[in-house]
Amino acid sequence: MLIYVFYDSSDDCDLIDLSTQSFESVKTIQTLFLRWLFDKNNEHDYWMYREGQKFGCAYDTNAFIHWLNQFHPDYAAKLIRQHVRIGNDHPTLFF
Repeated sequence: MLIYVFYDSSDDCDLIDLSTQSFESVKTIQTLFLRWLFDKNNEHDYWMYREGQKFGCAYDTNAFIHWLNQFHPDYAAKLIRQHVRIGNDHPTLFF
C-alpha cells in the first residue's frame, strides 16, 4: 500500500510502499519507531551530539524504513520516491 510521509512541507514528502499488514498498524508502528529513535540507550546513526552528549535525532524516511525492515521484517517497507508533492491519492503519515 502506498503512503505519503510528511515532515514539514506538502511540497517535499516521500512516498513509501508498506505491506497491508503494516499499514493496518501504522500509527502503532510510528509510535514504536519514535520511542526507539529517541531512547538514549539505543545506538544508531541518527543521533545528534552536543559536547559529547546525545541531544536529539536527525532522521528521514530512510531511517523509518531501515528500522521497520530491521526490527519488524514482517512489515516490509520500501521507498518509492522522495521529494514529491503530497496528494489525496494515498494516506499520509505525519512526522
